[in-house]
Amino acid sequence: MQMAKIPVRLRGPFSGLTGYGRCFCGIAKYLLKSRRLAVEVLSLYNNPQPSADSELVAQSGIRFDVRHWGLLFGIPPLLPSLGTEYRVIYTMYEADDIPRQWRTYVKQADEIWVPSRHCAEVFGAYNPRIRVVHLGVSEFFRPTQLDKKYYRQKLGFHEDWQGYWIGTAGVMSHRKGVDVLVRAFREAFGTQSDVKLLIKTRDTRWLPPIDDPRVIVIDEDWPEEKMRDFYWALDLFVLPSRGEGFGMPPLEAARCGTPALVTAWSGMLEYIDNDGIWGIEVAGLVPTRGMAADHAYYAEPDLADFVDKLRFLYENRPGVGRNYNYWTYREAAKRFEKAILESIRLRR
Repeated sequence: MQMAKIPVRLRGPFSGLTGYGRCFCGIAKYLLKSRRLAVEVLSLYNNPQPSADSELVAQSGIRFDVRHWGLLFGIPPLLPSLGTEYRVIYTMYEADDIPRQWRTYVKQADEIWVPSRHCAEVFGAYNPRIRVVHLGVSEFFRPTQLDKKYYRQKLGFHEDWQGYWIGTAGVMSHRKGVDVLVRAFREAFGTQSDVKLLIKTRDTRWLPPIDDPRVIVIDEDWPEEKMRDFYWALDLFVLPSRGEGFGMPPLEAARCGTPALVTAWSGMLEYIDNDGIWGIEVAGLVPTRGMAADHAYYAEPDLADFVDKLRFLYENRPGVGRNYNYWTYREAAKRFEKAILESIRLRR
């Protein structure tokens, strides 16, 4: 006899333009196939954005009576929109404290789920009912057998495809550490002509002045397919971020077979292993800039160690020694299903 499925509500962003949105869409699609859960998916917004995932938009039209257990995937002030008796927030933050306006909602939630031990410590100061549930990235990111030349030329570098390519990606705010990246690149490689630094962004407002022809800024929105080509074209992906709740791009790069170098602080500590993803030491904590938690602090990457690691990876050219299958949407969905069932069982 088949057991009845347990009804649960998931409310999150349907848009793939943010890390939150990509993770929610990827994990929710797997949970919709669960044999044990009857999942109702709702958008954070009454009218889904033009970039919304069409499959989830269609599923959001299927409603049933879910009153007991719900999970909000997003920022805590949206908690009242969940509309269930038992309310869980899955959230994250990139500094050592959360915005003041979040605290009331964090305290009101029945549980707080987060993607990293860093976030567990930060949110745990306001709600002790904390659970770490690791996220993942798309299975679309995987190794290739083709030469880097092919992908570099595919990206438009037809004549100047040679050399050692270092790349980064994201909205290049102060938090992302692009200023220290440019400094470290120049100190590590001086006037060497066989290296390039590619900065893939969709917002150049925070970029420092750059007068180095080896540093190439790409100010465009790219779909997953082109981002995968980008990772395949690189010799090294770098994210010297001053803080991440989780940080998806280093894992996407590593799954593509490209080594990554990240700041050894916050959510990125979850996957630094020196076998595909290396860590930059931290010089200390500094006040945040341009963030809602303007009273908080995040990490300053140690410039000398950053330079040393760039030289080490350039000179030794290590490969990626793992497959990173643990860090996929499929595996993350299994972790979420297990956590949901445990939460419901304990509530009973």
